[in-house]
Amino acid sequence: MKKLLFISAALISLASTAMAGNVTQEIPVTATVDPSCVFEGDAVPLTFHYTAANGVSDQMGGSTGTLHCNFGSINAQSPTVTVTKPDVLNRVDGSSAVLSVDLAVSAVEAYAGDPGSQYYGSDSRVYTVSASARTDQWTVPNADYAGIVTVSVDF
Repeated sequence: MKKLLFISAALISLASTAMAGNVTQEIPVTATVDPSCVFEGDAVPLTFHYTAANGVSDQMGGSTGTLHCNFGSINAQSPTVTVTKPDVLNRVDGSSAVLSVDLAVSAVEAYAGDPGSQYYGSDSRVYTVSASARTDQWTVPNADYAGIVTVSVDF
């Protein structure tokens, strides 16, 4: 029995010695940077006055927050920008009166920030809205009118 125990201990010792060593395997890592865009800040409402004699006056505001997309997304990837805008503004009180308008949306390049800032190096744009309306809309009652312009960016 002592011999068997000694032989078993010797085999265990040899087996653990034979297992010593090192093996390695490399794991490739590949990253794909997908386009990403966010609007920073709130939209600024467009306000203006209208008279049937003179048309639109005193326009103020009318812009999105700053759109930031990762570098190269806007120019190279060309995300799809869809603008939905009404042809008429509806009377705020819900009555059937409408003011016919032409709302134009344009994109201007925006400042992306200083080095170290959150959006530094991004492709940045601000979308602005301006209004025009034909004169002679004499049947439009005095009141407040509203509508929504939507700027959607698919990337």
